[in-house]
Amino acid sequence: MNLKKGVEDMFDDFTEPVPYTEPESWQPPTDIYETVDSFIVKMELPGIQPKEDIELLLESGNRLIVKGKRIDRTQTHNEHYHQDEINYGPFYRLIQLPDLIDEGDELKAKYKDGFIEVVLPKKQVEHRNLVIKSESKKNDIEEE
Repeated sequence: MNLKKGVEDMFDDFTEPVPYTEPESWQPPTDIYETVDSFIVKMELPGIQPKEDIELLLESGNRLIVKGKRIDRTQTHNEHYHQDEINYGPFYRLIQLPDLIDEGDELKAKYKDGFIEVVLPKKQVEHRNLVIKSESKKNDIEEE
C-alpha cells in the first residue's frame, strides 16, 4: 500500500458520517476534503433559501451538523406525478471531523449554484526540531 493511499484511508475513517438521521429526513450528497489550512464540507442543496432553510452547528468533539428543509415551492397539488425522485422536506447530516478543527475560529459558509460550502480552519500545529543524541561508551571503540 502506498503512503498516499494509507493517509487517505486514515482520513476517511475520521470523516465517516455518523449513520444517525432524524426520522423522515434525507441526507444531501456531501464531499469532504482538506487543504493545507482547512477542511471543507461541500453539500449539494439546490432549490433552497440558504438564510431561511439551513442551520449549521459545530458541536464540541468536532461534530458538524447541517440541517434544514427544502420546500417544493412550485407544486400546486393539482399535478399527477409519473416520477418523483427529488427530495423535499427536512434534511439532516451529521459529520464527524478530525480533532484538527480549530473550534475557536468562526465557521465560514457560502451558498452558490446549489452548493453550500463550509470552511473549517485547522488548528495551527507547532512544529519543533528534535535533536538526536548518540550515546557511545568510551570502551566500545578500540584504537590500534
